[in-house]
Amino acid sequence: MSLLIKDANGNIVSTPGFDPAYGASCTAQAYVTAMTFAQLKGPTTGVARVKRVTVTMTVGAGQTAGDLKVQLVKQSTANTVATSVGTPTPLNSTSSAATSIFSTTSGSTLGTVTGTAIRSARLGGAAAAGPTGTTSFTFDFSHNLDQAPVLNSASEYLGIEVLNGTTTPTGAVLDADIEWEEASA
Repeated sequence: MSLLIKDANGNIVSTPGFDPAYGASCTAQAYVTAMTFAQLKGPTTGVARVKRVTVTMTVGAGQTAGDLKVQLVKQSTANTVATSVGTPTPLNSTSSAATSIFSTTSGSTLGTVTGTAIRSARLGGAAAAGPTGTTSFTFDFSHNLDQAPVLNSASEYLGIEVLNGTTTPTGAVLDADIEWEEASA
């Protein structure tokens, strides 16, 4: 939660607040085809504000080079094959347990997208003859008091979709980490 205060010039400004924050990650998700490879389900009570999402792609030596399009999307349904990555870690040990759930999927199991992509980026892989190549991109909503994606209930989801790029890499492996805050509604 942030506070509205007056600065030295009398202007009303919003200060950063600190609701309980949580982190979760998934590693070594093989890229098969266009898919939502990870998804955050909204909390059972209150709201979740996503602060940061990082996606990393690794293409091993001897694999076909290429690129993938990564996008964050709001979804109104869950992926059809979802596996929880475990209990989210509170960033403060005195925080209560998170009620949002971070999960991964395998195969082309896309939830129902509402609207268009919130953000998108491209990840490029290594050349086939070169060494293992890793590239990552961070979607950061915690600077400049940006409006973060908000999940208002357990029936809202934030999906991390990965789509084919110009040339689809073979043997690509995806990792993701996510950080969010939970607050009462």
